Order: sequence, then structure tokens, then C-alpha cells
Amino acid sequence: MKKTLLVLLLVLTTSINAQNPPVKFTKFKLSWFNVLGFTGGGDGQTLKLKFKNKSGKQIKYINVKYYAINSVNDITADKFNRSKFVVNCTGPFNDGDTKSLQVDIALFHPNLLIAYPYEVDIDYMDGECIEAEITESNISNFFPNIKYIKIGNI
Repeated sequence: MKKTLLVLLLVLTTSINAQNPPVKFTKFKLSWFNVLGFTGGGDGQTLKLKFKNKSGKQIKYINVKYYAINSVNDITADKFNRSKFVVNCTGPFNDGDTKSLQVDIALFHPNLLIAYPYEVDIDYMDGECIEAEITESNISNFFPNIKYIKIGNI
């Protein structure tokens, strides 16, 4: 009984307030990778992101899972048949820190795609871990510059 209560308490304490997320991303966008001055060399796309730790705690890892979405809002596989992607950000990120990061070759596709997040996982330095599914109701809180997309082929 004590073990069940402890697990329930952990689940309740690790839930995320969707109105006040622990991390806010002001940039999360794909652009063409630049190879020796040639944009889009080898169909490589770069993911640029910028976020702020608003959690009140030191963060160890932030992992954002995302789809590659085409211009008609369908999930699209890259040249290696990958349709789900993840960007791993390693801290430590102190409370209030703002970080800009870049994944030089995030995916390969002949058309510039949209990086559309569907989950954010956060591991704190104190051992607490949380997962937040990105939904229509909370996307603007986590990613204020990304509009909700009704994905066509899920």
C-alpha cells in the first residue's frame, strides 16, 4: 500500500502545469544546412532551437521529440526512412538560463520540412523526470512561435 501511494505521489508531483511549462522554446525551426557556401547541400537540414529554463530547478537533460511535417501537414520520412526525430540537449541548465543550440544535420530531405514537436522530456539534476505530450491546448505555452497543426496521416 505504501509503495502504491509513493508511486501515485511521484506521478502527481511530476506532472507539468500546461499553463506554466518548465521550459519555453522561442525557436524550434528547420533551415537548410550550409555546405561550403551552398545552401541545402546534400538535402541536409539544420534544427535551430532556443529555450529558457523556467522550472525553478537545475535541468540535466531536455529531449524534444518531433515529426518532420511537409507542406500539406503530413508526417514525412527523410532519406533514411526516419519519420520521428529527437533533439537531445545536455545541461546543466540553471533556472532562468536561456540557451540557443543548433543540430547541424537534423534530417535529410529534398524539401524543407517543418519540425513539429510532439513530446518534451525533462530530467532534473535532483533525479526528477517528467514527460509532457505536446497537444493543441498546450503547444502555445511550450512553443509560442509554433501554430498547432492537425497532422493528416497519424
